[in-house]
Amino acid sequence: MTEKEQRSVISRLHRISGQVAGIEKMVEDGAPEEEILIQINAVKQAAHRVGQLLLSSKMTDCVREAAATGDAEGAIESYQKTLEFFARM
Repeated sequence: MTEKEQRSVISRLHRISGQVAGIEKMVEDGAPEEEILIQINAVKQAAHRVGQLLLSSKMTDCVREAAATGDAEGAIESYQKTLEFFARM
């Protein structure tokens, strides 16, 4: 993962953290369930987007490693493992 990618992921995670804190406050304040669920869905989508960024970064890393080492099979296996984790989200 590049430094730029890392900063982007961390920034998104900070925003998600703020969203979760906001949801907690909504629950404490007795907000309607529908409104809370809307915000939970927003967090879910934001987390999914972070997963997409990580998956993209892993793909780039695997391609670069395969090009440098000539080990395409190893790169494919590594990427497939990561893809399996993403698919479970």
